[in-house]
Amino acid sequence: MAKTYEIGLEIPANKAWSAISQKFGAAGQWTSLLKGSWMEGDVAVGGRRVCEQLNGNRAEERIVRLDQAAMILEYELTEGGPPILKSASNTWAVIALGPNRSKVVMRPSLRLKWWATPLQPLLWFGLNRDLPKVLEEFRYWAEKGEAHPRKQALAARN
Repeated sequence: MAKTYEIGLEIPANKAWSAISQKFGAAGQWTSLLKGSWMEGDVAVGGRRVCEQLNGNRAEERIVRLDQAAMILEYELTEGGPPILKSASNTWAVIALGPNRSKVVMRPSLRLKWWATPLQPLLWFGLNRDLPKVLEEFRYWAEKGEAHPRKQALAARN
């Protein structure tokens, strides 16, 4: 199961791509869904990002595609996912819309274990709630160079 989410940005595509690709390990600085994140290794195919979740658990992701020319980055969850998942991956792409405008497209793909398929609507309910917020927070960070107020409030509480 996969769905596409997207958001327009008022910055050039190369700036949006830099925020995604070069700063892949920094997601914990801008999204309110994570306490923190960092790279173990380079931002390259095979590089691993560790994400510290709000509940204290950790997830690890591995970059499986990094296409600088096409501005596409794909990664897969390798550890720390919920037990209902068979596999999970996500693709981010940047599309130029003009000299100072771009669009970011995110396409998560999730496969549930056979016994968890009745939970699929619940999973998509959560993603449809959270992923537009992730893109909104990314846009704020990429355009303004600082964390979204939602992330700032979360950081102040911790």
